[in-house]
Amino acid sequence: MDFSGSVRESDLVEGLDISLFKLSGIWGILNHYRDHRERSWTLYSFIALSFVSLFSFVLFQVYNIFFISFDVRVVSLLILNPLTTIQSLTKLAVLFISIEKQAALLNLFRRDFLPSITREKQERASDIYRYLSKQSNYFCFLATFANTLCVMFWNVLPIIRSDAVENLLNVKLKADGEPNKILGGWYPIPYGESPWYEAVYVYEFIACCWCGFIISFYEILLISLVMMLGTHIRVLGFHIARLTEDTRANPHGWVDLGGREASPVGDPGISSYQLLLLYIKDHQMLMKVGDEFRKMYNHLITMQLGLGLLIMTISVFHFIFVEKNFFMTFKFLVYLTYQVTEIVLYCYCGTFLETASSDVVFAIYNTDWYRLDKKFRCSSQMLMIRAQTPLSLIAVRLYPVNSVTLLSMMQFTYSMAAFLCRLTN
Repeated sequence: MDFSGSVRESDLVEGLDISLFKLSGIWGILNHYRDHRERSWTLYSFIALSFVSLFSFVLFQVYNIFFISFDVRVVSLLILNPLTTIQSLTKLAVLFISIEKQAALLNLFRRDFLPSITREKQERASDIYRYLSKQSNYFCFLATFANTLCVMFWNVLPIIRSDAVENLLNVKLKADGEPNKILGGWYPIPYGESPWYEAVYVYEFIACCWCGFIISFYEILLISLVMMLGTHIRVLGFHIARLTEDTRANPHGWVDLGGREASPVGDPGISSYQLLLLYIKDHQMLMKVGDEFRKMYNHLITMQLGLGLLIMTISVFHFIFVEKNFFMTFKFLVYLTYQVTEIVLYCYCGTFLETASSDVVFAIYNTDWYRLDKKFRCSSQMLMIRAQTPLSLIAVRLYPVNSVTLLSMMQFTYSMAAFLCRLTN
């Protein structure tokens, strides 16, 4: 997909809110590449901070696994936070490596993305644009809220369980010998003593906030791109279904193009068959964009769902089957909520994309195709055949990510958590 110049707010689909994109910096990073064809210093600073705060944390935790006696409870706690950290690093790596393709996909945010949809047609489909844009905005807010809630609680919990609060309330809030840290794991320093304890708290505070930040901004990018791709498909299907209605009042079968262009013979419009060909070209372009999107994000979604499955399994295992106090129970509940929210949004967006692309078949059938000539009917059949293979998000290059995937993951999570419980008893 070609691109030239940054995407301005005046170019956006009606109702689409990009405030979270601007706040996270992802909007400026992608538009900078569109303008200058080079990565911005903001992106390089993201990479540097991630290497210092996240990559080092993963190394410490992985190193510690080889020097402890095997215990399912302890090992699962040690790998829980590194799994989320690996998710963050992978997302940032995909952004850095595939920034050209992702900057090009920003065209999906433009309301004039489809050449066949004139300004007048955009106004007729304004209800579709507004409804789906608001839905996209809501999903982005939900993902950000879930991640922010998780980060805030994990960062505040050591303060709540500190010795000062215990003495003030005269209540024991943690077990004897239990390290009062934000994240689990080990460091090659006496992190239970001052000033190392304070230094570790600051380090883990920054790492936890930064990890949540990366997860959030990449989630809203992926969700918005999928929703806007599905929105353009819905709008195209809306106009395909109305194709013969637009020409019914004209005995010659001409369709007005709103003055944007003229037919080769000088008429102020084109025939139903010619307009159908324009729609077919736009549909083919959307299918091509969807295929590129699926190939580019296949490995990321595979990793995301795979590690998410492990995170949910460990969280359910500790939430239900392992004895703990109230704070640890709520801690794992919040962690589980963040991961479930992410997977639910991915699966819902995949289902929405499948439904929107397969509905094009019914849009074609709703036209009065039987009243038009053979060329129109043959071209309609070709479009229907192509639309029978819907777009979808995929994992492992094979499995579609949809509501069926979500149910399977939930069943597998509980089964594996119960199996881990049997191992510990």
